[in-house]
Order: sequence, then structure tokens, then C-alpha cells
Amino acid sequence: MANFDEEFKKVIVVEGGYVDDPDDAGGETYLGISRRYNPNSKMWNIIDDIKKRFGTKGINNRLKNNQEITNEVKRIYKINYWDRFELDDIPSQKIAHELFDTAVNCGVTTSIRLAQQVCNMTITGTFTPELKHNLMQYGKV
Repeated sequence: MANFDEEFKKVIVVEGGYVDDPDDAGGETYLGISRRYNPNSKMWNIIDDIKKRFGTKGINNRLKNNQEITNEVKRIYKINYWDRFELDDIPSQKIAHELFDTAVNCGVTTSIRLAQQVCNMTITGTFTPELKHNLMQYGKV
């Protein structure tokens, strides 16, 4: 079965560290988790405290060593992306990777729509037992 921890290690490398780019639609982000879309995450209180005490210079070194923030980022990715596809049940790590990575980068609904298209299903953007079944069958091939 697919392994979330394996994919989490990949995503946090690709998503990088702390960014506060005014031109980025997600706004302030850390490891790809945006404040705009996750405003109530407890990680922002910790990040705000670090910024207040030390500023943003060298912030990535301070943040990467903070296990509480890493655990919160992991929780968000697991609940909001991985679990939306019930990927723990998918036998193929490769398929799980594609679904998870696409959901992180393009959104969950887009990822579902693409999966439905690949499975020759009616495209609804809604995860269904039928889609899960089809994904599990592709994973056995």
C-alpha cells in the first residue's frame, strides 16, 4: 500500500521553506502551506513569534528545526490532500504520488478530475467509491 511518509518527505523538499511573496496568490507560506488557505493553523502563531523575536533573516533554519511546526505541516498535508483520496488504500506508490502531487500543486478537485479522465469516468470533480475502485485496479496493473 502507498506510504504517506514517503510522499511527505518529497513534498516538503519541493515546496521549500518560508516565503512571503506579495505576488504569490497563496501569500505567506511555509513548506507549501499558505496562511491564506490555512489561517487557523497553530503553526502561524509559532512563525509569528519567531518573526517578532528574530525577524525573517535566517528564519528557515529556525523553522526547520521546530518539530511542532513540521508535525502541523504534515497533519495538514495528510488530512487535506492524502486522505481526500484515501491513498493509504492504493496499492501503487506511483499512483498515490501522482494524485497527491497533483492535488498539492493544482488543487484537490483538479486532481480528482484528471484521475476521472484517466479512468474514463464521468468528470465530476468528486471523489467516489467508483473512482477509488478504479485507482486500486490501476495500481494492480
